[in-house]
Amino acid sequence: MVTLFLFIFVMNAMGIIPGMQLPVTSHLAYPAALAIYIYIVWNAIGIRKHGAVNHFVGRVVPGGTPKWILPLLVPIEIAQNFIARPITHALRPFAAMLSGHLLLAVFAAGGFYMFNLGAGGFLSVLSVGYSGLALFAFIVFTGFELFIMALQAYVFIMLASSYLGEALEGAH
Repeated sequence: MVTLFLFIFVMNAMGIIPGMQLPVTSHLAYPAALAIYIYIVWNAIGIRKHGAVNHFVGRVVPGGTPKWILPLLVPIEIAQNFIARPITHALRPFAAMLSGHLLLAVFAAGGFYMFNLGAGGFLSVLSVGYSGLALFAFIVFTGFELFIMALQAYVFIMLASSYLGEALEGAH
């Protein structure tokens, strides 16, 4: 898990390096591949530890559930565990990295386009002030984005650990 955390964090941090432009995880294919890998390992561990039937029944039928509610609950559990879980596991780092980088791009481009010394007089001073403000915001948000990159890698690993731990424990 530490290796996976460092891998995700380094892929995220590539977006801060000038010239690299976008974090690798801001392209959906990378977090999707990692989420699919965790999903496959989750199922493999559950099947190996408890058998195929017990693993899948344990995921869709929570323990102690009255039988009369199962027709309503089983489709919800199937959708949650086998469809929504891997999708949201992939979308979380993708959306965070793409939106964070777009925010940085707005501040960088805004500072560049607001800088206009040819405006003359007060407008030149105002454009320099706004450009400086945009540069300051860009620097602050770059630090914040680095924190978010580490946090997203941590959340991905915590969810993966939770899923794999759940597969080891068995039914709910």
